[in-house]
Amino acid sequence: MGTTVRYGLRNRKTGRLLGLSVNSNDDSDFCNPETCMFSERGELRYSTGNLTDVLAATRADTPWYNTDFDRPGWNGVDLSGYDVVAFVRTETFDAVGGDPVEVVERVLPVRLPALFEGEAMRTYPRKDFKAEETFGVSLPEDAWPITLLVRDPDGKLETGMMFNASHTGAVVVAAVADLPAHWPMDPGRPFDRDDRAWKLVLASPAPFRDPSSHVEGFDVLPLPADVPEAETIEGGPRP
Repeated sequence: MGTTVRYGLRNRKTGRLLGLSVNSNDDSDFCNPETCMFSERGELRYSTGNLTDVLAATRADTPWYNTDFDRPGWNGVDLSGYDVVAFVRTETFDAVGGDPVEVVERVLPVRLPALFEGEAMRTYPRKDFKAEETFGVSLPEDAWPITLLVRDPDGKLETGMMFNASHTGAVVVAAVADLPAHWPMDPGRPFDRDDRAWKLVLASPAPFRDPSSHVEGFDVLPLPADVPEAETIEGGPRP
């Protein structure tokens, strides 16, 4: 048995899922191979494997030349009437390497966290790293912590926010701390260690946020219940 999760948009009043219209750009220069636009009558269903793509696509209209299947253009669709949903697909197999004998897909609501947009890079703790000492939180013994350096000059980064980090994809902030003096300097590229805007972040690869529709294996770290909700405005959600 295997479970995959993708994300899309569902009309709050009609219950219909938002679709896509796709047109080839015929090998034109300075644009993507296809122009992808949201469409309420599109033959293709809009879905993406990364929740941050949904947030980005609904926050700002993507120029036609930069659109793709994950981040389409608005095409006049009023996104304020749509909610983010998760397509949870479970396949059951009766033979190794065979096709599934049963496919079940559920369309479930997603509790939308606020999106943080800022510079972030992966950093790795020493083997003797203890989350309790640095962040004041405890982790399961088998948890593999994701630690990141995130630049937050305006002090907006909060526990429960989500952002898209290089090499990790969508992550949710589980804890934030000032960068300890003993922290190894191995983020993969130079940075100004004296810049106090850099914060050390403990993150969880857990974009699936609705406790009522929890999927086994998606929550790696215990996350707080008071996740900041995104405000819904005309054109989509924003923090």
